[in-house]
Amino acid sequence: MNGQEPQQVAEEQKAGTPDNRGPNVQVVFVTSLGFGIRTTLAEFRKAHRGTKGTKAMTLTDKNGTLVTAKVVNENDDISIVTKMGQTGIFPVSEIRWGHRGPSGTKLISLVEGDEVVAII
Repeated sequence: MNGQEPQQVAEEQKAGTPDNRGPNVQVVFVTSLGFGIRTTLAEFRKAHRGTKGTKAMTLTDKNGTLVTAKVVNENDDISIVTKMGQTGIFPVSEIRWGHRGPSGTKLISLVEGDEVVAII
């Protein structure tokens, strides 16, 4: 353990976890059909072994499947990349706020057959 005591290593690892970055940490969720939502990490309870998880977004045929979630700050920009090579850069501050569960709002318009594959 590089000469460190186990307790010191555990405290350093805990200091970098999302739960310890303050109440204003934000998460952006983006779906395959270009919908997204922004919420705070505080909206999600800490899960323990045996739990079934927490619902982040309502997914339907209208908004597609969840592609990714990204921890962001208010002044960050995200880039959305599609399967056909379309990209869009969006300030996080312009992504609509929501609580856990809604289906999100349209972030990028896609042509038929295209889908979001990543956000950067």
